[in-house]
Amino acid sequence: MKRSHWRWLGLTVVLGAALCSRVSMLSAQLPRLIMNEVTADFAVGVDPPLLKSKYNLYDPDGITMQQFDKVIQYMGELNIDTYRIELAWGRRRSGFGTGFMITGTADDLKYDFTQLDHMVTELRNQNIQLLGSYNYNPTPLQDPSIQTNRDSMPPQDLEKWKQVIRTVVKHYKEIGIPFGINEVWNEPDGLKQFYSGTEEQYQKLFIATVEAIRSVDPDAVIGGPASAPELVWHRSFPEFAARNSLPLDFLRSTTMAVRNWPSAISTKWWTASTVFPISTSRR
Repeated sequence: MKRSHWRWLGLTVVLGAALCSRVSMLSAQLPRLIMNEVTADFAVGVDPPLLKSKYNLYDPDGITMQQFDKVIQYMGELNIDTYRIELAWGRRRSGFGTGFMITGTADDLKYDFTQLDHMVTELRNQNIQLLGSYNYNPTPLQDPSIQTNRDSMPPQDLEKWKQVIRTVVKHYKEIGIPFGINEVWNEPDGLKQFYSGTEEQYQKLFIATVEAIRSVDPDAVIGGPASAPELVWHRSFPEFAARNSLPLDFLRSTTMAVRNWPSAISTKWWTASTVFPISTSRR
């Protein structure tokens, strides 16, 4: 009996050590995105209350003008605060037409504001702000030698990119309907479907975009990146903005729900877009 007892004890120690080793190894492999820590003192009130009285809507770059005109009449009734759309420059599947808003060549850029003018005017009539997401790479600035993800590559010529941003911001300021919120790119920290550059390239892109916007509209509300569900840059990017004294008025994140819902409900992804205002001094 004693021998059997020690045998079981030894086996338990071995299995326990193996299990601890396995858990330790798995913990070391865990991505930092699930290591977030959130603390809150509910006795102290900070910033606007979480009780929602206004809401934000998000449409992907595939919406058509007919679809927009069909739903705009209901937005005012729903008390919508902001309406977000990816401008989707150079994106072939942009249904609203903004994908073809910038044409010509890099040395002779042409602009067609017809579709976007219609959108911002209708939104203004409903007292709704446009959250305009500046993306993707306009067709004249794309590298024709790249065959895959060409529209999601960051522009090589940031001076030309700044020219585009200045022209767009100036146009909407002059007609009296500036974007309520200016967002720099869609999910650059996620899959390469939306952004095919590096984090360093995005940081340079963000600086260039901020400089261009503020040169025309010093009071513009600027934020980014619109984080992917993985939130890979949730720490590094705010730290980068702080180090470089860059404006970061808000952060936005996207949450994807389960895709395989019952067919009677939905067969597509359900997407929630959340905007987090940031209380920082204006820079």
